[in-house]
Amino acid sequence: MKGWFRRHALRRPSEPPETQPADADDLPRATTEPVVQDDLWERCPQCREIVYARELHGNLQVCPKCGHHGRLTAPERLAQLTDPGTWREFDADLTAADPIGFVRPGRESYAAKLDEEIAAHRQRTAGFLQEVGEQEVSPTLKITLYRQHGAELPPEIDGRMTKPGAAPLLREAAVYGTATIDSIPVVLAVMDPYFFAATMGAVVGEKIARAAELACYFRQPLVVVAASGGARQDEGIFALLQMAKTTAALTQLAEARLPYLAVLTDPTLAGVTASFASQADCIIAEPGAVIGFAGPRLIEQIMHEKLPADADTAEFQRTHGMVDMVVPRGALKARLGRVLRLYLDARAAAAATAGTDTTTILANS
Repeated sequence: MKGWFRRHALRRPSEPPETQPADADDLPRATTEPVVQDDLWERCPQCREIVYARELHGNLQVCPKCGHHGRLTAPERLAQLTDPGTWREFDADLTAADPIGFVRPGRESYAAKLDEEIAAHRQRTAGFLQEVGEQEVSPTLKITLYRQHGAELPPEIDGRMTKPGAAPLLREAAVYGTATIDSIPVVLAVMDPYFFAATMGAVVGEKIARAAELACYFRQPLVVVAASGGARQDEGIFALLQMAKTTAALTQLAEARLPYLAVLTDPTLAGVTASFASQADCIIAEPGAVIGFAGPRLIEQIMHEKLPADADTAEFQRTHGMVDMVVPRGALKARLGRVLRLYLDARAAAAATAGTDTTTILANS
């Protein structure tokens, strides 16, 4: 019996030898620390809930918990609205100059800031640029572009088009080109709220004006996705002149009796709201988008009146007749296609009433 207790006692852990480390800090550490990604989760700015980043991106930057519509880059917007393989950019190499040599006190020059914006945007949208760039150009789009001009387009048009499969390298706050939306050929212009806050300078105004002229040339509807903080102060009076330029170009589009649709996204403010964004035949807005000319604080200071809390939202603008409809992002492409078909069907009906060949009208639409 004594022997049993003696053998059992031998099984008890003995005291650590003096050669073992007495402190946890003396233990050997791994040579490489685990890498934790810092972009796995994002916080919704409206409901403040934590959302899985991949789920948010897959939902077109719409919060799955509260429905808040985040901002999209131009490549993301193109991937959302256009049919695969139909996007063809025009004038991709247009870049802004520095007409007044603007330098903010204590900061870098306007030209240097532009270079930083271009580099930052390419890094931010690298994945989407590769995805869009790898798409092949649809044969139906080629037929759409060439059907009125034989085998080749005129040099002044063909020379401004990017090559098939070229990725949209954003050099300014707007891109424009041809595509199909829900199988309908259109001229499409998209503004990027992340590039210089999508402020309108000479290049942005020139691209919107050229988009209107291209729509007249191809006899196709024009769709503009607007998002802007207003005129770009770095270009001074040259930025303000773009309001008149875009308005004149859209007047030609109206005289040609071609549909013009504007999609107002967050934010659409100041000179853009006061010019081409408010001149469309049909104005569509995304839920919760900030839309207006000036901010509520400035208006309250001038009017000496307290504005409603939602005075600058898309829903308020729709209630007061400034916006025709508010459409969630997931249904935007289908709604654009439906509205475009209504306009094109109306043109075909008018042509039939006037005795014009309906097939010819639809072929030029």
